[in-house]
Formats: sequence, structure tokens, C-alpha cells
Amino acid sequence: MVIMMRQHLLFLLVFLCIDIHSAIDVSSYYEPGPPQLELLLIHLVNNERKVMGLPEFTIDAALSDIARSHSIKMADEGKISHTFPEYPPLDERLARANIFFHAAAENVACGDTSVMELIHEALMESPGHRDNLLSDQYSHLGVGIIFKNDHYYVTQVFADFVTPIPITEMERKLKHDIAVFLPETIKSAYINDTRLKAFCRQRSADVLAGVTRCTLPEPWSSRKADIYTHTFVKAQNIIPMLYNDLKSGTSSWELGVNLGLSKYSPVKKYAVTLIRFY
Repeated sequence: MVIMMRQHLLFLLVFLCIDIHSAIDVSSYYEPGPPQLELLLIHLVNNERKVMGLPEFTIDAALSDIARSHSIKMADEGKISHTFPEYPPLDERLARANIFFHAAAENVACGDTSVMELIHEALMESPGHRDNLLSDQYSHLGVGIIFKNDHYYVTQVFADFVTPIPITEMERKLKHDIAVFLPETIKSAYINDTRLKAFCRQRSADVLAGVTRCTLPEPWSSRKADIYTHTFVKAQNIIPMLYNDLKSGTSSWELGVNLGLSKYSPVKKYAVTLIRFY
């Protein structure tokens, strides 16, 4: 029996920061509280996307809470950064808020002006920040702004949310989506055995937990087999890999899915184990 384990980190994190100082006198501007500034900055971002023919971001309260907490951290530290000693990275902050996501990014900025148009203009003039603001990878946005020591600390958190579905439904979806591409001989070789299904589900859970044990149940243990395990968030991202595992030399096959937190990442993910007999 050949055992093969493949783990794929199928989510994206992007971090960018910028320091902004106004070169004009802004003393004549009325300075509303941070909630109004946050809404104004969101409006500027979505207006920019509308002009570019992109869908507007959906404002998300949980992302705004995460962004606001990060701005507080930056204000307390007196500097802009995505990371601080003994401080969780963005993916862990999202996971702690029970956010299931495929992609996420973070822009941070600091300036001595409350004129959000200036903040937004500076972000748009920075290629990396502009990429996040105009990306089609993210659907939701949260903004947090904190004022301290005559500076405004700004955090924008972008994310593409995924709604998890039960593992039995995910198994049916993967089986159906793979079958579209498989030749009839392999498609019809699906075993649908409850013991193998249970093994695949347990194997998937083990991989998420960082456990490497792998012993096929009887009467399958004596048969030649490849065992593949992949982690993923979105089903469409894993289909090409499963197809590649099955596309040739397969006499029969089974798969099983599990969902949980990964030992190697704080992000909740699916794991699918596929057994291919030959």
C-alpha cells in the first residue's frame, strides 16, 4: 500500500501598510467621531469600486470589530504593523471570530488627518493597497479607525466568506463534481462502502489534527491502494486535484470528508481523503 498525503493551503492572506502625513492645513475641517469616519472611508472605497465596474463590498460588523481591535493595538504600540510580539496574525484573528473564509487581506495606515479623502487617495496611490481595494477576490469589508496622540490609526480587513455545509453534503458534491470529468469506467467504480467511508472521514480528521496513522480496515488492507488527503475551503479548488488522483489506473475508489481546525493553521478547513485501488 502506498500512502500519499498532500496538504494544500487554499486561502490567501495579504498584508500592506502605509504612513500618511497631511501636507495641508486641515484645521478648518470638522472632525467627527471614528464611527462616522469608518462609514465615510467605506463609502469612498465602494464608490471607487462602482466607478471601476466592480461590485461593492458588503460591510461586515465582525470584520469591523477585528479591524477596530487591530487599530487599537497599533495606537497602543504607537506604530503601524500587521504583526506584534505575542499578537495573533490576521488568519487567527478571523478564526477566533468564527469566520470561515477563503481569502483575506489587511491594509493598515496612520495619518495626522481626519480627512478620509486624503487617506483613501494615499491608499489608492499605493499599488499593493490599491490591489486589495479593487480586488475581486474579496466580498466583504470591515474598517476600524482609532484616534490617539493626534494620529488616526486605520485598518481595513477584506475577506471572502464561505458558508460551510455538512460533511455528507460536501461528500455528495465532490463525488458529483468529479464524476462530470471522469470516464464512465472510473465513475462507475465508486465503491460506496460504509467502512471505507468511515475510514476516509477518520483519516481526514486525523490529518487536520496532525496525526499520520493510516491503516486500512479489513478486508481492504491487503489490496494495493493509494491514499490521498487534501485540505481545502472551496470545493471547486479541490476538484482538479481529485480528478488527477483518479484519472488513470483506478479499479475502484471511495472518499470521505471532515471539517475542523487544522493543526498547521488556525483556519477551519475541510479535509478530504480519497482511496484509489488499482
